[in-house]
Amino acid sequence: MLNAMKSEALKLKNSFSVYILMTFFLLELLTIPVYLMVNHGRVLGNNLLFLSMLAYPILTSILSILSCEQEEMANHFQEINGYFHPKKIWIAKILMLDILWLFPTVVIWLAVGNLLAALATWLLALFLTHFQMLLSTFLGRGGNLVVAFVEVLVIIFASNRTFLGMYWNPVALPVNLVLDVNKLGIISLVIWNTLVFLGVLMLAHKNAGSVRKN
Repeated sequence: MLNAMKSEALKLKNSFSVYILMTFFLLELLTIPVYLMVNHGRVLGNNLLFLSMLAYPILTSILSILSCEQEEMANHFQEINGYFHPKKIWIAKILMLDILWLFPTVVIWLAVGNLLAALATWLLALFLTHFQMLLSTFLGRGGNLVVAFVEVLVIIFASNRTFLGMYWNPVALPVNLVLDVNKLGIISLVIWNTLVFLGVLMLAHKNAGSVRKN
């Protein structure tokens, strides 16, 4: 597993995925602390938080497409599917993206002293990354981006309290968590993240089996 993590880290090094995410992180670093220093109040802070969340679906979609295209260029996932433990590579790939997302979520919001925002944004980024990675295995670029735009609309509606108390909507749950802190929301998010993560691994196992039969 450690070797798989090192391999994925080398793949991400100097990749567009790192550049895109780090650019977004720097933009947040240059704007969010300054804005919160000038403008005080929970409402204004939440508005800025929701505004940053709107970028997550598009970013996770692009990162997932780039990640899958990288493997597709290597003989259409043959490198992964031909490996004895393909699940390990998929786990490593997803975990590396999850770690990268710590910077524009946990790091930036802890820097301004907002623990709740750090938790909510990271859980949202985790779910969107896992979900988009799942979609990337059988949808084209257009399909991923369409889903991303739908997720943006869900976040907009959720910020207006449209989906409060609706635990069946994982994209709205992090927004609901900011508006109404409750343990059930956090538990629901963890469950959704786990289900989607397992879905990616199951699909990886299925693809690996079909490759070996061929």
